[in-house]
Amino acid sequence: MNARSVSDALDRLAPPQPFAGDWADVLTRAGLDAVAPSPPAWRNRRWVLAAAIVGVIVVAVTAAFTFGLPILDFGKAQKAPPESRVVKNFAVLDQGAPPGMATDVIPNETRKVATFGNATLWVAPTKQGGFCTDLGGEGGCDRLGTAPLNVSWAIERSGLSPESERSFSGVPVVDQVSGYVNARWASALEIRFQDGDAIRPQVVWVSKPIEAGFFLQSIPAAHRRAGHLISEIVALDANGTVVTSDSLGRNRSASPPADAIVDQAKQLAAIETASGQVVLRTAPTRYEGRCAWLEFAGEAIPATPCLSKGYVNQAALALAVHTFGGRSILFGECGYNAVEFVHEDGGSRTVGCSDGIVFTQLTPADETGQVRALDHEGRPLPGSTIPIKRLSQSP
Repeated sequence: MNARSVSDALDRLAPPQPFAGDWADVLTRAGLDAVAPSPPAWRNRRWVLAAAIVGVIVVAVTAAFTFGLPILDFGKAQKAPPESRVVKNFAVLDQGAPPGMATDVIPNETRKVATFGNATLWVAPTKQGGFCTDLGGEGGCDRLGTAPLNVSWAIERSGLSPESERSFSGVPVVDQVSGYVNARWASALEIRFQDGDAIRPQVVWVSKPIEAGFFLQSIPAAHRRAGHLISEIVALDANGTVVTSDSLGRNRSASPPADAIVDQAKQLAAIETASGQVVLRTAPTRYEGRCAWLEFAGEAIPATPCLSKGYVNQAALALAVHTFGGRSILFGECGYNAVEFVHEDGGSRTVGCSDGIVFTQLTPADETGQVRALDHEGRPLPGSTIPIKRLSQSP
């Protein structure tokens, strides 16, 4: 591993999670724009560790089995000393957290789970059934513990700047992947490539109350060439069925999201256009979550990221505007009571959010104005106002 990838690897193994309030990465890949107050300083604490990550060393006794796989008994793993850096960092993690955004981490239950090279992976449970991680000072949280799969991608670079990232025909060259997979629904992880090859990375599985597997996998040189790049990463259940998947640059498709149980899909609403209906559909997932997407002219367009259990109606606003059949339609995640369109002439229009989703055709006045979230008392959410033009996507 080169020096540039050390800090990146730590960040990718357990980055600030979208489920803890930072949706930027997920929404960008879904073609959406996050509309919410800027991430507070408490979410941006960072520490740097200069250490090479060269392998995985399990540091707890193998004492339990899930899906036939050996896992680490979290209760028997080594506790972090109360005066240690990691416990102190977890102890102040929620200081200044906005309402509803606290992780509820339990610092005194922080335990040593694995070692990646010279960097120790510490994990602490949360009061809501999730966990927070720290790997050499870098970390993140899934406070509910229901995210089925979290993948971070390291793009190969010829230099130090982002502009030096390598790609073939617009597809990034990935040299390393990392993250975690939820053991409640998955028992294996598979990295699939454009040429049909597949590998299964080593996963450090951890028992309750964590119930997750952590991984960090370098990509062989043979799969950093044109036609041989990563196509997707999939989480599989005990029967080999795909629970969920992740890939770079996924947006439009000829089919609904892979996570959706399509035969249980429901039509929530439809808008007529000169070229046919735009239909909003939702469907449950195999991890007790929900997917939402739009269907138009044989295409499926994500309306929100597929969300896991407990996060479907969270306090978040993530919107996009697309043009369908000559009509501009706004749609996306809305964890508030309603959105308000503020017009240039001082007028306004309010549209309610239903089951965590907003879906509406824009008027000419809407298109030149701004949009913001409203709470249950009809008051604007500070910091949520943005121009409609910023949300526009190509048809």
